[in-house]
Amino acid sequence: MVRFLRILAIGNRSSARSGDRPAELALRAHYPLVAASVVCPNRLFGAMCVNGALVALRLADQYPTARLMETHPKVLYFALVGRPYAWPDQQDDMVQQLGGWLGLGQLEIPGGHAYDAALSTFAGLESLRGHWPFNLLDLPPNGEPLRFPAGQATYPWPAVVPPG
Repeated sequence: MVRFLRILAIGNRSSARSGDRPAELALRAHYPLVAASVVCPNRLFGAMCVNGALVALRLADQYPTARLMETHPKVLYFALVGRPYAWPDQQDDMVQQLGGWLGLGQLEIPGGHAYDAALSTFAGLESLRGHWPFNLLDLPPNGEPLRFPAGQATYPWPAVVPPG
């Protein structure tokens, strides 16, 4: 599931000189302690980008009212708690926090990838509830505008992040 979510997340890319979108620049600038973990989609393996776009297009065809969302669970965790993501060293605390955020109490999460998927689900849920109205994809473009071949996507974030 996490791999699927990440594949969908890289379906939109920037053709700006560095390949960085405003979302990546803003996250690196606003969260310098974890900036090294923010990689622009253009730096990922090309096949993942192509496959991500194809999966997103297929989903858009089959579910035209679905909302495509992108997340960055490791930086999101830092934004929410103020300390770096530390799976598996702090997994018990991380799972307990997430259970509280989701209102589900005690959770059983089998590994880091499952945690990333659950945290990404929390971000999507908060966006759909209107609790996280800030969309990192709305930051001003740093070159050509972003293109969304499968329909508009959102990158929900719990707080405003200034452009990087």
